[in-house]
Amino acid sequence: MANTTTDALLSAVEEQLAKFRADLGEALDDASLYDLKVRYLGKKGSVTALRKQMGGLAPEERKAFGQRFNAIKGQLEAELAARGAELVAQDRKSTRLNSS
Repeated sequence: MANTTTDALLSAVEEQLAKFRADLGEALDDASLYDLKVRYLGKKGSVTALRKQMGGLAPEERKAFGQRFNAIKGQLEAELAARGAELVAQDRKSTRLNSS
């Protein structure tokens, strides 16, 4: 059973996911997407920092935390890619409309 430390870390990761999603909606260009990626997933990013705390967990808890962490990290990366694709599509659409 997970202890308070594991629960707190999982809660913090979920919290970062929610903040990321709010920030993602405000990303309007490649530069802001890159900034988001660095802020959350970069070497000193908030989500990356939470992963580093995994070392303080009991060995039997690391596996469960690591799996959930990796799933959330994958979600962040997928959502960044999807938002990037949306921005490219919007840019192409506006370019077509402006050139008509």
